[in-house]
Amino acid sequence: SGGTSNDARVISVTAANDAPTISIDASTLAYTENDAATQIDAAATSSDADGDADWNTGTLVVQMTGNNEAADELSILDNVVGTINTDGTNLQDGATVIGTLSSSEGTVTDGTALTITLNSNATNALVQELVRAIHYRNTSNTPGTSNRTVTYTVTDASGGTSNDARVISVTAANDAPTISID
Repeated sequence: SGGTSNDARVISVTAANDAPTISIDASTLAYTENDAATQIDAAATSSDADGDADWNTGTLVVQMTGNNEAADELSILDNVVGTINTDGTNLQDGATVIGTLSSSEGTVTDGTALTITLNSNATNALVQELVRAIHYRNTSNTPGTSNRTVTYTVTDASGGTSNDARVISVTAANDAPTISID
């Protein structure tokens, strides 16, 4: 009596994937006919608590999901946010490729989804810059005035996903009449 005993146990701990987060301004963005491409949200946030490596093979999908028209355009303008830029189907930070674009130069129209597949060079900071680099414009001289909805979806390498959206109000402008004399 008075002896001791040791009992060993193996405990396995499995790490859980934390889904990435995205937050887009909930207020309505005003856009007027003939405006230049307009940044959808200059203060948008996105990150993955699992770290930068969890973006490798992850995606950002941006799409007009409500009341879109053929003249509605989503795009990534070069060097407006940091040094995010496009070169064909390459998404770059300066000269470093951080992902692949589903559409040349990162421009889509109507309801076509813009899908960006990220690589091992993508980081939380760069993904956030990318989310902020998305712009909207309408190329029609007679745009419909129904509110548009733009939806952003981020997915990490482990399959975690999150989305958010912004409404864009489109105001038609009264174009001045023209006359031509032959």
